[in-house]
Amino acid sequence: MYSAAKSKLPKVISKVDVICDFLEVYIHAILYYRKVYPQLLFEDRSAYGIPVKSSRHPELNAYILDVVMAIKTEFEKENSPGDVLIDILDSEGDSIESFVLELSMQSGDYEPGHDIELRSALIRMSTLDPAPDLPNGKCFCSN
Repeated sequence: MYSAAKSKLPKVISKVDVICDFLEVYIHAILYYRKVYPQLLFEDRSAYGIPVKSSRHPELNAYILDVVMAIKTEFEKENSPGDVLIDILDSEGDSIESFVLELSMQSGDYEPGHDIELRSALIRMSTLDPAPDLPNGKCFCSN
């Protein structure tokens, strides 16, 4: 997990891999900061040079990874990422809160200096207004 966020990066890394690594970290952040799951379920980690929260639950982690891999497959088919919508749903499947990530790939190779933008997005997530009162039985999905 967080392979692109580790300090020892290969010289050339796929931008799709970088975006997908970021999405994995970002989904964990959404789930933690929006209190979709109990905060005791999360542990401290580090990504992009900042502290982040990561689920400790193996089934949730596997589900998040499945979502990210499905998104990666779509990115690779289209040769360019598009927008990613992450919804927090109530038990009836109605959207309570949505996050839209507008993704684009500039030409050129990924460089570790691009982590500043990724770090900034994670920091903004941690400073959002408090989560709305969410009912029990909430979950998330990505489109």
